[in-house]
Amino acid sequence: MLFPIYAKIVPTGEKILSNNGYLGTTEAAKLLQMTSRRVIGLCAEGKLLGAFQSGRNWKIPAESVKQYMNDAGMKVPAEAANHNQTLLPCAIGNTSYIEISSECYYVDKTLLIRDLIDGHNMVTLFTRPRRFGKTLAINMIKTFFEKTEDDTVF
Repeated sequence: MLFPIYAKIVPTGEKILSNNGYLGTTEAAKLLQMTSRRVIGLCAEGKLLGAFQSGRNWKIPAESVKQYMNDAGMKVPAEAANHNQTLLPCAIGNTSYIEISSECYYVDKTLLIRDLIDGHNMVTLFTRPRRFGKTLAINMIKTFFEKTEDDTVF
């Protein structure tokens, strides 16, 4: 059974905007390619329009960051312009390697296969707690070694 638990995975240099359209100083600094301290200075100087201080943190409108980037001649990343990001589910309880690797967030463990082949062990014992991915690892190994009609060239 697949339970849809959603998580934000943010690759280096990219940011998924929050629903309200505001960025923190760290996220704005990554987009503007400058330090957080400099972004705080821009907020204090009023150069990022609409930025306001909420407690000790600054909230900066995403549109203001994009406008500043346009004015400075910087390229606006496509990720910053897109507010409607869909999040993939994290597979819990699903053991189909093919389905999980194509439709869900998946941490690639295929180097495990190389370690198993290079180890030349007669027996390998997977000891992990419940729900730790043992069956998924075995299914990944099975998928790697099995021959299907899709794989056949001749």
